[in-house]
Amino acid sequence: MFAGKTSEAKMKIPKILLVIGLVILLLATSNMPVLAKTPQVSTTGWFTNAFTTNGGDTLLNSEYVTKVVDKDGRELYRMITPVKPPKIKVPAVEVPQNSVAGALSLGNVPAFDWSYGCSATSAAMMFGYYDRTGYPAIYTGPTNGGVCPLDNSVWGHTHYPGVTCGESPISATHNGVDGRATRGHVDDYWIDYGNAGPDPYIANGWAEHSPFDSAGDFMGTNQSKYSSTDGSTSFYYDGSGAPLSDYTGSEPGDRDGCHGMRLFAESRGYAVLANYTQLIRGVGSNPALGFTFVNYCSQIDAGRPVLIQVNGHTMLGDGYNTTGNIVYLHDTWDYSDHQMTWGGSYSGMAQWGVTVLQLAPAAAAGITVASPNGGESWMLGESRAIQWSSFGVSGNVAIELSRNGGSAWEALFSSLSNDGSESWIVTAPASTTCRMRISSVSNPSIQDTSDGNFAISIPTPDTVQLTNLPQTVGIPAHLPFTLQVQASDSLGHTLTFSLLSGPGSINPSSGFFSWNDPLPGQSDVLIQAACSGGAGDQDTLTLQVTAIPPEASTGSADSLSQSAATLHGEVQPHQLATSAWFQWGLTDQYGQETGHGDAGSGNSWVSVSAPLSGLLSGQLYHCRLVAQNASGLAYGEDCSFTTVSPPPALAIGSISATPQSGVSNWSPVTIQAGANRSGNWSGTIHHPSGA
Repeated sequence: MFAGKTSEAKMKIPKILLVIGLVILLLATSNMPVLAKTPQVSTTGWFTNAFTTNGGDTLLNSEYVTKVVDKDGRELYRMITPVKPPKIKVPAVEVPQNSVAGALSLGNVPAFDWSYGCSATSAAMMFGYYDRTGYPAIYTGPTNGGVCPLDNSVWGHTHYPGVTCGESPISATHNGVDGRATRGHVDDYWIDYGNAGPDPYIANGWAEHSPFDSAGDFMGTNQSKYSSTDGSTSFYYDGSGAPLSDYTGSEPGDRDGCHGMRLFAESRGYAVLANYTQLIRGVGSNPALGFTFVNYCSQIDAGRPVLIQVNGHTMLGDGYNTTGNIVYLHDTWDYSDHQMTWGGSYSGMAQWGVTVLQLAPAAAAGITVASPNGGESWMLGESRAIQWSSFGVSGNVAIELSRNGGSAWEALFSSLSNDGSESWIVTAPASTTCRMRISSVSNPSIQDTSDGNFAISIPTPDTVQLTNLPQTVGIPAHLPFTLQVQASDSLGHTLTFSLLSGPGSINPSSGFFSWNDPLPGQSDVLIQAACSGGAGDQDTLTLQVTAIPPEASTGSADSLSQSAATLHGEVQPHQLATSAWFQWGLTDQYGQETGHGDAGSGNSWVSVSAPLSGLLSGQLYHCRLVAQNASGLAYGEDCSFTTVSPPPALAIGSISATPQSGVSNWSPVTIQAGANRSGNWSGTIHHPSGA
């Protein structure tokens, strides 16, 4: 375990030496970065301090290096990087073009200024580069369309008494920065430059933010639980000069920054193939071991930036020039390119090591245009959806259009959210050789173009015509009227029918017009058929509604007698006040009529009847029903009936009877008989008494 952040190994030094040393220090550091105090290594825990003096070990001349022996007996160097930006910066350089022989500089590498520690800032620049080159989950915040920007100026700066910090959510998250609304790294661990803590979350008794979400979180930067002063990060190196891979032997009391970088990459979902620290050749105890300039160039050639460690400070190397063994780098102090000689010093700080991180290859990124992809015909002025799919693409996309088969391109949308669809109002000029191209804004080499040509066409005028609407129709009053209205659309669009004025109703989809109860008179009905595009046709249908005369139907007579009968029939008034009566007589010319009766004004058949008396018996009579209203007169059919005939006349007579031949002892018999009015016969037999 380590002692507190600000503890310092004390030595008894004569006052004269202190004065001389102070003068030398002031002269020597007028253009050097400010240095922080070195934590003293504890003599208990997982390792012991192997040396109290440098013992000839040149690395131990640095106040930022401690030689330790870990629990496995290995001699390691624990190096801290607390240097903050100097007042006078190192001049920028112009990096040669990659076409210059022996020179190579990676593109897309962000340049951040100091963001709560040089090591976390350098790691953030490295991870920002990976975010821009195929590892889009590194940065997913709202800035720059979700793609890490090329500098951190967009996030602003925060001023403290001891230092000014550039903000960067990749190196150290901070409440209120980049849309964050909760405590982050800065809120939990930072007080001011060089402060030993305890950290704010400890002092205030709140829980650390979770999950960790910045490089500084995982690297142990600024965290008092790892004895890191504000601005500092620890790295461990094998003293022999051999690589020290993913060192975890200091856990849990201390955190190796290189191991923390691995944890950060894995937290973003990416596998790490290798991560190690290594002294440069000539610094370690074994002269045959150590990281060389050739090794560095190989990393750059493979597209991997390298952390460059100098005395108390970390930078990011992103290029080289073999002429003079030059390292091109970003020094965390500004947004510019700088350089140093391999194995030399930077701003008075000697180089002694590197930190290397190798991510597993990212899944191949791609974009596929779905529509228009060839063969479509889009009309000028239409709203069309440009559609695509993508994988492994971070940030926004750009959409371009070619009207000549891909020879020239015009920008439709320079930066859009990569959500797979964008509406576009089709613009002129028309062409039959159009292609669409969609590309990643951050990496334009990731793109796709329509597989074939599609057309942008001048739209054919859309016409709608009512095809069967008559000008005038005569219909009877009060009877339901229907008409199937028909229309056509030149482009085959679906039509909608509507009744703009007039009585009745029309079905919007089928065009079926109906008027259930037409009223007498003239009614104008204005009907329209229209399509969604706006084209339409309308016309007026004039309905001449005529009132209907009544209808009469003569029924059969009943209740017949020699002098009386009852006549029957039915009347349909057709909703006009109607009267009814019967005509009757001995011929079909009638000559007589019954009294007029009220048949009502309904719209259904009504039964009517009239009794007749004083008729002649046994006589054939004719009759018919008559109905009348304001629309006219109606006659029922002629019917006939016969009154009852009178009975036959009364007849009286007698009959005499004689016995048959051979009959003896008989008497004469007389039969009297007569007919009654009903025609039935009756009689009486008379014979002598005693016979």
